[in-house]
Amino acid sequence: MATDLEIAHAASPAPIEEIAWKIGIGVDELIPMGRGMAKITWDGLKSKFEATRGAYVSDHKCQSYTLW
Repeated sequence: MATDLEIAHAASPAPIEEIAWKIGIGVDELIPMGRGMAKITWDGLKSKFEATRGAYVSDHKCQSYTLW
């Protein structure tokens, strides 16, 4: 079994822009902080909280969820 360090060295990190795109953050809302990190601008963060939320979903076990 591989150690945590071996797994970390074998991994190839995805570009920060690709990760941001997957969670709905535009490149113009990022402030690069090196090769693998970035900060999100205040406007970008605020737009995520002001966006409309997802649909109300109910499974058939009388539990309900709100998707974001």
